[in-house]
Amino acid sequence: MGGGAEQVVVDLCDHLRNEGHHVFVVTLKSDWLTKKLSEVGVECIVIENNKSIDLRFLLKLVRIIREKKIDLIHSHEFLMNTYGTAASMVTRCPIIATIHGKRYYIDKWRRRSAYRFVGRCAFRIVAVSKNLKKYLIEKIKVIPSDISVIFNGVDVDRFFPCEEEISNRLKHEFGLNGIVIGAIGNLYPVKGHIHLIRAARLIVDEFDGANFVVIGKKTDYSSILQEEVKRLRLTDRFRFLGFNEDIPQLMHLIDIFVLPSNEETFSIATLEALASSKPVVATRCGGPEEIITDGKHGFLVPLGNPEKLAEKILELIRNPSLQRTFGEEGLKLVRENFTTKKMFENYKCLYEEAWMQSFHRK
Repeated sequence: MGGGAEQVVVDLCDHLRNEGHHVFVVTLKSDWLTKKLSEVGVECIVIENNKSIDLRFLLKLVRIIREKKIDLIHSHEFLMNTYGTAASMVTRCPIIATIHGKRYYIDKWRRRSAYRFVGRCAFRIVAVSKNLKKYLIEKIKVIPSDISVIFNGVDVDRFFPCEEEISNRLKHEFGLNGIVIGAIGNLYPVKGHIHLIRAARLIVDEFDGANFVVIGKKTDYSSILQEEVKRLRLTDRFRFLGFNEDIPQLMHLIDIFVLPSNEETFSIATLEALASSKPVVATRCGGPEEIITDGKHGFLVPLGNPEKLAEKILELIRNPSLQRTFGEEGLKLVRENFTTKKMFENYKCLYEEAWMQSFHRK
């Protein structure tokens, strides 16, 4: 589990604790997650998983469920979903299993079988988008009635429309002038940053005042991206800022948000940009199509197409009033459909359904 999925866990736990429920989290090693859970006052224990089939790991989960007198398990992602479901069967404690991503469990038959087991034995699988539900049905052969769709949400109160003074100050701190086009995502090939770099060359040729930033953890792939920046003579225009958890603050730095991904199950980064009243240009990579309407909240462009990416970014650069319109409509969209409050209300209904029905629903 990582990135947006971890933030979802923190937000859900915080909501539950504020409503008076006792919340206890079991996780693999994650300094960020344990730190954030501590900040919101949620008890957490870290346990290790050393191999693909780890009986000791399962027994530890069972012991914790019994000792803490857990009434309902809510697991996230492949490892905890599979082991959590097995522990649920042993302890007779109902489980809801949320899946945030895909691809990583289709390559091996054992993993596909594991998720079919989760589908039949968990109270419900939750997919964070309709395209993920379709994927689970078609590729993993999970029964449709075993899956609910609950969209992830963002805490809108953490984000706010940009003030020009703050924006100018941040741009000065980072040594940037003019308009800033930004992307958020760890530096993996699937995030499509290579397409943004190539689009940047086309944009700079047309508009001299454009700058580009990417916020996200650097990886082994970073060197390939940096070489492409050098090859296209963009070193003074393209910045990799590294990982930074203060996304609400850094959104002030960005004038136009770009999601150039090759694949996204949903895209919390897009929600964060919309919540900050930023115009969005995103690829049709799965998740964004379920969030924004093309031409109303932003632009949707084909996958792997730097020319179309550049064309739509330039259209926004040349039309500040359209930037404002997209920003206003995007904020309205998030407030109405994609808040953490709405996400929690949907989960709460599912929690209550699980508590009210017997363990032997299936």
